[in-house]
Amino acid sequence: MLLLSCVLALAVPAATAAPPPPTAFHVTIQATLDIQADYPRAGGSCSEHLSRHVEVRNAKPLTLTATQLGKAKNDLFELVATETRADTYTAGCDEGGTSTCGTVSYKIGSVGTGVGFLNRATDRFVFFYTRISTDPYQGQCGAHLWGAEEAPGSTGKVWIDNFPPTTLGRPQGATVARDHLTANRRFVVNWSATDHVALGSPLPVQADRSVSWQVTLVPR
Repeated sequence: MLLLSCVLALAVPAATAAPPPPTAFHVTIQATLDIQADYPRAGGSCSEHLSRHVEVRNAKPLTLTATQLGKAKNDLFELVATETRADTYTAGCDEGGTSTCGTVSYKIGSVGTGVGFLNRATDRFVFFYTRISTDPYQGQCGAHLWGAEEAPGSTGKVWIDNFPPTTLGRPQGATVARDHLTANRRFVVNWSATDHVALGSPLPVQADRSVSWQVTLVPR
């Protein structure tokens, strides 16, 4: 008797290898700063209400490596800011009425900008900048308050402006799992804060401040 044997071969799909972690991300930055301040004038006969609204974004398409994002460093990219200021006086002021100082746009140089994890051992994700330049309103419209502080040794035309303001969340940032840098998917980081502070000298200036930023990262 002839015995026939048949071997049935089953196709077993090969294991799919996980895609390699991304080496770089397209990064989009959006940030806002709002300050509303009441400034009493000398003698107490009147006061000013000053407002400042700033919107910030990256100046051009931005790509950062996972290594760069793993530890935020200065000097990597430029930003563009659009700022609106207004100055309202109470009836007892000689000026009277409202001075709408208008809207201006200006660049924020790469020196002092940064985005990413605060350091390689933390889960704190931050965005920040320091602008050292002329006052975009040329010393008008609340320059005594909005310039943050004059640069030491300057002629009064150079100002230092920090984002977020030094006393408002800088540089704590948002808590983000570090494995987002290796997960090969888009992720968004949001952060915001508000406070009420006294600014200025010698007269007390009461100010309400709010700041927020959003960073969108897409693996490339």
